[in-house]
Amino acid sequence: MPRSKLVQAAGLTVAIYWVLMFVGTHVPMWGSPGATLSKLGEGSDKAAHCLAFAGLAFLLCTVASLRWGFRQSFIAAVVGLLLAYSAIDECTQAFVPTRDNSLEDWFADMLGVGLGLSAFSLVCEPLLRRVPRTSPSDDSPAVC
Repeated sequence: MPRSKLVQAAGLTVAIYWVLMFVGTHVPMWGSPGATLSKLGEGSDKAAHCLAFAGLAFLLCTVASLRWGFRQSFIAAVVGLLLAYSAIDECTQAFVPTRDNSLEDWFADMLGVGLGLSAFSLVCEPLLRRVPRTSPSDDSPAVC
């Protein structure tokens, strides 16, 4: 697959993932508050927050690195972006029936960001450092 097509596909993946995450946190749950996750256990809500933001952080760093080549500044940018988005996401959930916002959920989101960035650093970053920076229109294959 040409690199430009890979960058487009990765960008579309992030956009779809992020929209699904937003919808998942802003659609009222059926039944009583927390009914779905309470069947799975008390920590399931926090685990879901953590995993969702881990995936988003990993994807954002991967897409940015595929597009512009790996840069350490992406890590800081992703942390800042997701710190702000998570806070906004938690605050807006207060307006959704059967949803609530909590500081614990925000902490779980931030833990997820850390895990996603750690996974990116362990898996993709070493591979992306070896790939020479090229323009997104380059047809050479990308690594991660």
